[in-house]
Amino acid sequence: MADLAVEFAGVKFKNPILLASAEPTLNFEAMKKGMDQNIGGVIAKSFTDVASLRAMKNKPEMSLFDENYRTLFKKIPQMYTHISRTSFAHEEMDDWLRIMERTVVYGRERDAVVIGSVAGGTLDSWVNISKRLEGTGVKMLELNFGCPHYGPDGSLGGPVGQNDEAAVSLVRSVKKAVSVPVIVKETPQLSNLIASVRKLREAGADAVTLTNRFLGLVLDVEEEKPYIHGVGGCGGPWVKPFTLRAIHQVASTLDIPITGSNGATNWKDALEFMMVGARTVQFCTAVMVHGYGLLSDVLDGMDRFLDRKGYASVRDIIGIANPSILPYSEVCRLPRDCYRVDEEKCIQCGACAEACFYNAIVLEGDQPKITERCLGCSFCQSLCPEHAIVPVGKPSEVSL
Repeated sequence: MADLAVEFAGVKFKNPILLASAEPTLNFEAMKKGMDQNIGGVIAKSFTDVASLRAMKNKPEMSLFDENYRTLFKKIPQMYTHISRTSFAHEEMDDWLRIMERTVVYGRERDAVVIGSVAGGTLDSWVNISKRLEGTGVKMLELNFGCPHYGPDGSLGGPVGQNDEAAVSLVRSVKKAVSVPVIVKETPQLSNLIASVRKLREAGADAVTLTNRFLGLVLDVEEEKPYIHGVGGCGGPWVKPFTLRAIHQVASTLDIPITGSNGATNWKDALEFMMVGARTVQFCTAVMVHGYGLLSDVLDGMDRFLDRKGYASVRDIIGIANPSILPYSEVCRLPRDCYRVDEEKCIQCGACAEACFYNAIVLEGDQPKITERCLGCSFCQSLCPEHAIVPVGKPSEVSL
């Protein structure tokens, strides 16, 4: 059995799987369910003092859609979209702090790290909430700069993450007020992720969460109106490529610990997040859809993979894929891939010729032939229903 323990921003976790700050961590009972699956830690639902945001607890809305954006009711497909507009922690601060204290005690019993989440309305409230959450015994704090919910004054959510001056000021102030490591949860809606994270690191952030949800909108064309009455946070398996890119970019450029979030639905996804540089991986939507038992399945799958591949520790895979991820300037210098049609497998459907936008596939009668004009994009291979497009090597270098 491989060693699943990791170190993240100076804190030790028995394994890298975390329950993200969302409905699955809305109260003690919810967080307990996660810790009972033997995960490394939980990030509590964000607490805010913004009255307009706290009022959202009276009207939470969530919808689940299939790959065609049809509302789901029963069978869950592999690819789905979850859109929601929910609230922050429902309790008043003193009651929430008692819940956090109880959760911390249970976390110690389960060897699970409990992390508090903060979303203040003013600079002073960010600091005050952070200090009071630290007093409950949490080992880390996550500053929610990426929540997809906006107050009427635009003081929370995307605007905080997108406003470098405000973000830096908040990080510096909170860091001066607390002694536990501070994680910043980034919004994915940034024009320059690297520049933003660099400034947060310079301001004192100990780690970053990459990333929170995208803001999105889904319409019911029959009713001519939006689901959930408007814009909401969008998540699901489809977003994984965007998260992988964000983690890779930051891990390859900056020296800051990363916890990956947004798009992980199984053990393979968790490994992918770690292979591009995440030290821990947060789960949310998949748990909401499939239940807390998914978390133990993730741990089992990771363990089996590491054993099969001969890794002694999960730490050995952190960032392992990054050296092979090439920029465009290097990719275009690689040897060109070439393909041919395996006529024994080919059913002469013509899909490959139809899909070749370089006019490199010609039909001799009904039989497709790949000519020397082929640039090796492999799109035809993806569309062939019989896997009849096969590689034949890399005979030449691309001339620039």
